Amino acid sequence: MILFFGGGAWELLRFFTLLNVLSLGMLNLQSVENVIDMAWFGAPQLVVAAAFFVVGAYPDRRAAYLPLLRIGKFLSVLAGAAAFLRGGFSPSLMDPPWSAVSVVALLGALLVDFILLVVLLLYPRETGSD
Repeated sequence: MILFFGGGAWELLRFFTLLNVLSLGMLNLQSVENVIDMAWFGAPQLVVAAAFFVVGAYPDRRAAYLPLLRIGKFLSVLAGAAAFLRGGFSPSLMDPPWSAVSVVALLGALLVDFILLVVLLLYPRETGSD
């Protein structure tokens, strides 16, 4: 159960941290509209957070939600790896100190996402306890 509540908390932290790094880092493009657009693009990630919390609160639903969580984490790792290979989050748009911060935030998020993906892939579909 701790794994799933922790996963949900991580997803919320990840969403708001990456949103802040992107919105603060692109000072030359910063506007309320751009921040709202970035939140809109990232909002589906909040479904993964909700799924983690549902499984934590209702362990009997684990079998139904585990594939969604695995796919969500796989896509997060895939997108993060693609962004890392490109040099971070829109490096040409970010102000100099924030381009370095974006790479650190990206690597940190990618590392935690990868570890969580591995744990989810190894987690048995049907268990009686966490």
